[in-house]
Amino acid sequence: DIVANIPEGVKTILDAGCGNGLITERIPAEYEVTGLDWSYQAIKNLGCKKVVASLSALPFEDNSYDLVMVNDVIEHIYENEYETVINELIR
Repeated sequence: DIVANIPEGVKTILDAGCGNGLITERIPAEYEVTGLDWSYQAIKNLGCKKVVASLSALPFEDNSYDLVMVNDVIEHIYENEYETVINELIR
């Protein structure tokens, strides 16, 4: 269902908070996907580009991706970091 909702024209995707890549690994190869998680152990086996970082300090320039996915992640963000994380994801 997630892949079916990727808008036309999207070429680059950041899967922020991807965990072990359950969704990340199912995104078709036509997209350039980066999996990001705070835990290297979680992403070490991903077959795509992987980045270890916090959602509150993404190591990318503004508008680096066409689409940013955050599946089953937002509910795990601490209240005091929520605004920072949302602003990082938007930029």
